[in-house]
Amino acid sequence: MPASTKDRKFYLRAPDLEFRLNGPIKIGNVITDMTLPQDPITFLDPLPKIIPGSGYSKGKTESMHHASANAGLSAKLYDLFGGQAEAKTSSSLKTIYAFDKVSAWYLEKNPTAADAKKFREKDDEFKNALLNGPVYIITGLKIAKGLRYSNQRANEHKAALSGGGHVTQEAIVEGRLEGELGGENTGRQVRE
Repeated sequence: MPASTKDRKFYLRAPDLEFRLNGPIKIGNVITDMTLPQDPITFLDPLPKIIPGSGYSKGKTESMHHASANAGLSAKLYDLFGGQAEAKTSSSLKTIYAFDKVSAWYLEKNPTAADAKKFREKDDEFKNALLNGPVYIITGLKIAKGLRYSNQRANEHKAALSGGGHVTQEAIVEGRLEGELGGENTGRQVRE
């Protein structure tokens, strides 16, 4: 579609391992929410021919995500009192997929901008969805046989608080309090 139109762009949905060939997520589904690929607003019509792609024999893939945040605060009130506070948190998630075989299925020809324009003219659901936001078309699936996957989560939290103050001209009191909490969790699932 030309960039000058007020309609939003359409996108093509990338394949993933967790879908079934005859499940609710089908090649040709038109969706508006990538987190809900099983909820199509319409179906691509005419649907181009679906062809097999290159597959994989027994294998394994891994993905990992990590996030952390740090915060610190320091204060001093004249020469009477000084204090510091620190906090740190981090988490990571590692997903490991193992499978016996992966088959890939794709549209022989992906829809073009001209195809989307024709489809928009004849399908009101597609047209209305384009006016409200992005639209995604599922153009392929990777089907895993004997899929096994595990999620490994790790969390770590640290905090420290310190302070000090003058009791008298000659006496100073200082203290520090620290804490740490962490853990790991592993979950495994098998799907045939």
